Amino acid sequence: MQPKSNYSALARIVPVVLSFATAMVLAVVALPESISNLRPDFVALVLIFWCLYHPGRVGLLVAFTIGLLADTMYFGILGQHAISKVVIAYVILRFLSDSDLKDRVVQQSVIVLLLLLSNVLILTVISRLVHGQSGSYLVWLTPFVGAMMWYLFALFRRKRTPRRYGIYQ
Repeated sequence: MQPKSNYSALARIVPVVLSFATAMVLAVVALPESISNLRPDFVALVLIFWCLYHPGRVGLLVAFTIGLLADTMYFGILGQHAISKVVIAYVILRFLSDSDLKDRVVQQSVIVLLLLLSNVLILTVISRLVHGQSGSYLVWLTPFVGAMMWYLFALFRRKRTPRRYGIYQ
């Protein structure tokens, strides 16, 4: 009996770790200059996915840890991304985890847009307070790109996921 529970715990952790690792690679992969400013925050999108669809697997501690890893990855202010990721996770886990959003693709996309805008706002405010600069205005386009990507992802997931007991598993 004991090996089965270890396997199931490992089977629950591996997809989370792999998805965050993939998001971090996508966040730093080189892109052409013309589209590099439109890259959404893939780490935030993956965090939103896990908090919204599987709130038991990812919580505030994981969001904080992933945010600290993002801070070291971007060579930024230590804690800047950690705060923004914890805010995202808190809002989802506190207010949205019990809601019936799993079928509503448009509402999900709007919520993702608002969460990504709050992410950019937090990062911009902290950068402005510490460095006295706010960066490029193009950073405000990335939440819209992320929300469009989320819409396409949610449509794809909705078509591919079988219905069980009236909800998506």
